[in-house]
Amino acid sequence: MTTSGTVSFTVTRDDIIIDALQNLGVIAEGETPNAYQLAIAARKLNMLVKQWQGAADFAPGLKVWSRKRADLVLDPTKSVYSLGPTSTDRWASNLTRTTITANCAAGATAIPIASTTGMTNGDHFGVLLQNGSIYWTTATFSGSTATIPSPGLPSPAIANGFVYDYTSLQIQPLQILTGSLVDRSNTKIPLTRLTLDTLEALPTNMDANTASDPLAFYYERQLGNGMLYLNTYPADLSKYLHFVFLSPIQDFNEPTDNPDYPQNWFLALSSGLSVICGPAFSRPVSQDLKDIATVALATARNQDPETSQLYFQPDGDPPFFGSDE
Repeated sequence: MTTSGTVSFTVTRDDIIIDALQNLGVIAEGETPNAYQLAIAARKLNMLVKQWQGAADFAPGLKVWSRKRADLVLDPTKSVYSLGPTSTDRWASNLTRTTITANCAAGATAIPIASTTGMTNGDHFGVLLQNGSIYWTTATFSGSTATIPSPGLPSPAIANGFVYDYTSLQIQPLQILTGSLVDRSNTKIPLTRLTLDTLEALPTNMDANTASDPLAFYYERQLGNGMLYLNTYPADLSKYLHFVFLSPIQDFNEPTDNPDYPQNWFLALSSGLSVICGPAFSRPVSQDLKDIATVALATARNQDPETSQLYFQPDGDPPFFGSDE
């Protein structure tokens, strides 16, 4: 038996549109859609992929390909942060944290650091000062030295203190899956997810005088940037927050754009587009086509189901049996 040896099959935006319009009989074999037909179908395809993104469709599958990770550098003046590509907060897509290797005086522009791995000239660069605040600037890197613009540090920074570096902001989360507080030794402490009622019942989360380590969060997706609410103002800026989240599905903008979905979703996209394009082109949608779309979507949605641990235990005793389910 001879197989291809490849697993790289893909489709483009216009491949999906042509399949859908042929399914409806809008175009014949070998024909291509006109500009009007392409515009209508492309718009509906974008509507479709946006409806199927994240966990909004209650799919048993986890849409693991749309998981992303980001880190949030804390601000002593805030317990509420905006998360997204236009945020003014430090919602970093590629955060690096390392240490200063020697004391730095106020006005210093050459900062000796333990490692420049992952750092790029022009990055956002934050220095944890001796007074506990973070001074944000930009930096260039050579060897084990970060050089920041004049006038330099506003106050001293001490050896073994931290610096933060990142290149760009991360996208807005659709849904945050997990969060953790990362301490000085890179130990992660899981964050508790709050409900809105629990958040609003907190007596001191908006009081900077009660600052401590944030250990719980509530997230609201908004237009533009999402909003993250913590249970407290942060007290220790050597620690930061790490999140895993579901990201929005990318748009189809160009005819040759590939789907921001894995291969097992291609049939669902094509048949689903057929169904929703029928009324727009005054074409009947057959029951066979509806059935194909339903089965294709159900199959795609069940990809990558959750694997969890289930424990059975008698009252008061530790777990004695664990299994993956």
